[in-house]
Amino acid sequence: MLRMNPPRFNQLEPKNSNFDRVKPKSPCFSITPKGIKVTGTDCQGLFTDLTQENDFTLEKHGIGTSYRRVSLSDLDYQMWLKKLGEGLSSYLRNNEKLEIDKESVTLEDFPDGYVLLSHSRCYKGRASLRSDKVLYGHHFYKSPQEFLPHLIWLVTNKTLICRCKHCAAEYTGIERRARASSKPGSPTSLSQVVSSQTPAKRKRTHSNFVLDKLSQNDHKIYTLYRCGEVVWIDLEKIEIKKLELLKDDSVSHGVTIRYWPGIIMERKKAPILDSCRDPVSATSTTAGSSASSSTSGDSLTRFKVIYCVQLVGLCDLVITDRLKMAPWVAYDPNIDTQNVSSSDKPSVHQLYAQAIQRVKIISKSCTPLNPYRHIEHSNKIRKIRSLKEKARLRKMSQFPHYKAIIIGSEVVCLEDIVRLTPIEKTEQSIEPDPKFLFVTSIYEDPNRGIQFTGDGLCKGDLCSTNRKRKISDYDWNPINTKNEEFTIDLEDIAGRFYVSYPNISVTMEADTPTTLQDRYNTLGIACDDNLTLDVSPTI
Repeated sequence: MLRMNPPRFNQLEPKNSNFDRVKPKSPCFSITPKGIKVTGTDCQGLFTDLTQENDFTLEKHGIGTSYRRVSLSDLDYQMWLKKLGEGLSSYLRNNEKLEIDKESVTLEDFPDGYVLLSHSRCYKGRASLRSDKVLYGHHFYKSPQEFLPHLIWLVTNKTLICRCKHCAAEYTGIERRARASSKPGSPTSLSQVVSSQTPAKRKRTHSNFVLDKLSQNDHKIYTLYRCGEVVWIDLEKIEIKKLELLKDDSVSHGVTIRYWPGIIMERKKAPILDSCRDPVSATSTTAGSSASSSTSGDSLTRFKVIYCVQLVGLCDLVITDRLKMAPWVAYDPNIDTQNVSSSDKPSVHQLYAQAIQRVKIISKSCTPLNPYRHIEHSNKIRKIRSLKEKARLRKMSQFPHYKAIIIGSEVVCLEDIVRLTPIEKTEQSIEPDPKFLFVTSIYEDPNRGIQFTGDGLCKGDLCSTNRKRKISDYDWNPINTKNEEFTIDLEDIAGRFYVSYPNISVTMEADTPTTLQDRYNTLGIACDDNLTLDVSPTI
């Protein structure tokens, strides 16, 4: 329900820019008479049903690649366990002050889901060239020495940064690929870069006070996504061997899995080169630019936002930028989860269907975040003539206020622009209904539930198309005056407005209250009881 009210004035606590990471502290190993048993894992084990007689073969560019599972009794299998046990024992002795008997200086077995494979490659018309042993799990590991840093990371329950070369490459791969894509011989001058990011002049047909509010934060990096949001990861754009195999496996069974859902765990800024600009396309940010520029001497440093995403149903972390992601509401998997998740289907389809089901459950829920005490300034109240309005504002100071709220799969923050559900008119009215709301406060009324207040808007024309789009590039037409604002129920919020996806019309319909911990548990992700999220729109 829409209600028109006089303006509100909020006092907010300083925004927290730190990342709150979930780090369980219990070690994931035990010492048994057979050796060291590793209880932690980050792998679902898609190849655990592979037998010695059943080869998993991929053919590409005329190269036949086959994988055969190695048995526990094989000498190579025992050699891997012995080498890894010796390396892990040395780490536990030096860092945990733990002495291990000689009989136990070996692994009892690989972590759950990890499989030792015999990898053979041959070319068309030629005999087999060679056969190597590789450990398949989160990545392909070619030797015990290569896997040992990742094993230590699992044993410490992921409380440290993984030092294996594959995980390190995931964190630095974005910058490395950007550096490789720069073209030599075509330098870009400082003046050209600065002028290309200078906003084009726009004609204003009226004084748009919403744009004035937005322009105050133009120097910050607005992020398309926030921590705690569920997004789609484009498997075709992620260069991780396991995801490539997962996608190929789904195609071989007649079902195309292009996107996989994941929850954003972290966001950080990463420097990019001058020549590596994001394209002017529909993959722009929600409330502004995702790249920021600052000059230092004769150099220009630009930044982009990278995201750490936990794939739902797969114990995999993906480090990527916004170009390889999409909002949950932007894509319909169009899959019958009941049929796909039956036991006679391949395991990759079961995992995919279960991931979709988990997200659909939490997409019906809402979770208020970051409560704060709201205080109305006494001098503002004195200027209000209506006694009824003064009483309303004083009463609202007693309600819990929030800086953000998770609605379904999305995080809505103060100063976001959200889509409103269509209104069925029962009578003719010359006043237009707002299609969007610029959120100025979020609070919980004991009788009405979650309420939003702000400026009602209608979206006008796109004023600039020759550069990367920002939300202020649109001409936003306020319905209310500066002395008015709308109060809107939670059920009337359809979702966030994305500059990247301006035509989204999906309504979240998230009205079931739930805690942050329950959301993560539903998604199959462990978290602390005191979990908090950094959901600020800017970093």
